[in-house]
Amino acid sequence: NLWVIRLDEDGCLEEDCGADNVSEYDAKVLNIFDVSPNPTSGKIVISKKSGVLDSVILDKSFKIVITDMTGRNIIYADWNDGEDSFTIDIHDLNTGNYLLKLQNESGQLFTTRIVKK
Repeated sequence: NLWVIRLDEDGCLEEDCGADNVSEYDAKVLNIFDVSPNPTSGKIVISKKSGVLDSVILDKSFKIVITDMTGRNIIYADWNDGEDSFTIDIHDLNTGNYLLKLQNESGQLFTTRIVKK
């Protein structure tokens, strides 16, 4: 038996199923987060830059994912409301480039590149 199902570009059977309601931003271009040191051989510290309007970042809690350049998720973490900064240990990662993704509950996704040396 063979089934053929036609989906739209978002992978939905119905129009506007909500599969892709994510707004993606380049955190470096928007100058919202500071990730340091970058490049690093051990830990990175993520912090929200002072003076960033709360209207730019709708929520203060984030799901953090670090992916390799093929898109494979490698590290998961939660940055909870009330913490000024968040530290992630990446010393076990291979040398190379990675993407750091921060997503809040409102669906905003902020990405920036990190380098493991």
